[in-house]
Amino acid sequence: MVCVNTDSFVAMNRGTTFGFLRRLWSTTRWASCHSAFAVLLLGVSIAGELAAEMPQSAMELLHIQTFDWSDRRDRVALAKDLGERVDELLERIPSQKPEERARLAKREARLKTEDPQALSRLYLSAAFQHLSLEQQLDGVLTGLACVRNSEQVAVEMQCWSRVSIGLLQEDKLRVALQTLRRSRRMAPRREEPLFQKDPQLWFSQFGLGVVVHILEPYLSARAQSLLDVSAAR
Repeated sequence: MVCVNTDSFVAMNRGTTFGFLRRLWSTTRWASCHSAFAVLLLGVSIAGELAAEMPQSAMELLHIQTFDWSDRRDRVALAKDLGERVDELLERIPSQKPEERARLAKREARLKTEDPQALSRLYLSAAFQHLSLEQQLDGVLTGLACVRNSEQVAVEMQCWSRVSIGLLQEDKLRVALQTLRRSRRMAPRREEPLFQKDPQLWFSQFGLGVVVHILEPYLSARAQSLLDVSAAR
């Protein structure tokens, strides 16, 4: 009796939890071919249900597998996961004191009229980069909260556009992180978790994913809808 080729079978079911199926098959080697294959079929069904219930990950923006841009539940779940990733980075940055923010605002206003060169140096200072980074990340979180709370798709897409703008400012994020690390306002790069060592690279790709996999399909569908209405007249 010839057993089914497990590699080709599992490969056909990559929409399910691949590792789950592998582990399931390894536990059935003691059984006959028919019974083991029956268990594997059951595993495919279970894994499919698990995958359907699993919340969407921001990593879907890098390589789409199960994300459906037209499903609001998917978009909200993805926004939640993306927000948690931004929060992880914010937690590694101590909150800037209100008095330092107030001093920066006063100095910036004065230098704008008195000394443009000194203003440029102020913008590159650790204190100002600290402020800039917090504002950038807070802006992304505000946009994601807007996504989760919006009841109208058009409004939600405006929120997604603000999210993408904040995430795509890679150079701004890089300069801020480098400045804060040098000034010891956050942990040295070598002490950070792998995902947070180069967040500007990840975040910029997430921002591009928002444009490619959410905004562009929405705009295309909207444009096609308008064309259909126009053609029907």
